[in-house]
Amino acid sequence: MLTLDRLQQFLRQFPRLTIGLVGDLFLDRYLELEPGVHELSIETGLEAYQITRIRNSPGALGTVLNNLAALQRTRGKLDDAEALYREALDIDRALGNDNAAGTAGTLSNLALLMQDKGDLEQAELLQREALALQRASLGTDHPNLAVSLNNLGMLLYTRQDLDEAVAHFAEALDLNRRVLGDRHAETANVMGNLATAYKARGDLADAETLMREALQIRLDALGPEHAQVGLAMAQLAGILVARERHREAAAGYRQAIAVLAAALGDEHWLTAQTRCLHGACLTALGAYREAETELLAGFAALESALGSEHVRAREAANRINELYAAWGRPAPGAPGSAR
Repeated sequence: MLTLDRLQQFLRQFPRLTIGLVGDLFLDRYLELEPGVHELSIETGLEAYQITRIRNSPGALGTVLNNLAALQRTRGKLDDAEALYREALDIDRALGNDNAAGTAGTLSNLALLMQDKGDLEQAELLQREALALQRASLGTDHPNLAVSLNNLGMLLYTRQDLDEAVAHFAEALDLNRRVLGDRHAETANVMGNLATAYKARGDLADAETLMREALQIRLDALGPEHAQVGLAMAQLAGILVARERHREAAAGYRQAIAVLAAALGDEHWLTAQTRCLHGACLTALGAYREAETELLAGFAALESALGSEHVRAREAANRINELYAAWGRPAPGAPGSAR
C-alpha cells in the first residue's frame, strides 16, 4: 500500500507540479443510507438513518497516481510510469469488487504502457483482465465495456491475431450502435478500427464500406476540418491502394493531407506519414517527380518529429528507396547519384 513517504518520493519528481484535491487523499469509506428508514437518536436528538451498505473508494490517490503515470509516459519515462501504475493497481485491488471500474481502468492504462515498452504478451494479459472486470461489473450495455473491447482489439491487431481482433471490434461496434447510436463519433472510431482489421485480413470490400461510413459519421459529428476526418480520409485511401485504385487513392490522400496540415500542422508526424503514403501511391502511378517531393518532405518531418530510428521513419526511408528503384535512378547520396 502506498505510504505518505512513498507519495512524497513520487511528487519530488515533479517539483513544479501543483496537485489540487477535493476529499480525502487516501482511502475513503462511504456509507449508503436508506432515506425511508430512520429514527430519533437518543444520544444526539437528531434523525439517525439505517446504513444499508459500506462502500470503499480509493479517494483521490488512485487518480493522482494514474495522472502522474500518464505524465511520465508522455515524457518517455516508461519505467517510472510503470511503477506509478503498479502502485495504483495495488490500491485498486485492495478494495476488491467495490472498485472494479477503477481497477479495470488502471489495468488498461498499464497494458497500454507495456505495449509502449514492447511487452505485448504482458499487455494482452492485462487487457484481458480489464475486459473481464468490465463485463462482470458493467453488464453488456455500458460504453466503457466497448472501450475495453476496442483496446483489446487494437492489441490483438498489433499482434496480428486478426480474427480475434475483428471479433472484439465487431462486438464493440455493436455495443456502441446500441448505446451511443449509429452517428456517434466513438461509433465511427471503432468502425474505423474494424475496417482496418478487415483490410489487414484481406476483406477489402467490407473494409471500404465500413471506412466510408466511418468517414461520413466523422464529417457529420466533427466537421470537415477535424483531424479525425483527415485520418479517416487517409485510411480510406489506404484501402483504395490495396484495391489497386491508385488514382482515386491519390486524390483521397491529397484531401487528407490538407485537413491534417490545417488541424495539426505540416510538421506533425501524422501529416508527414500521410504525405509519405501519398508519395508511395504516386510511385505506383509512375508520377515519380511528385512522389519524390512528397516522400522527401514527409521523411524529413518524420525524422524531425520521431527520430531517424523510429519505425515510421525507417518505413519512409524504404519508400524513398523503392521510388528510386522504380524510377531507375540512384538514391540521393548513393554512388553515381547526381544529387
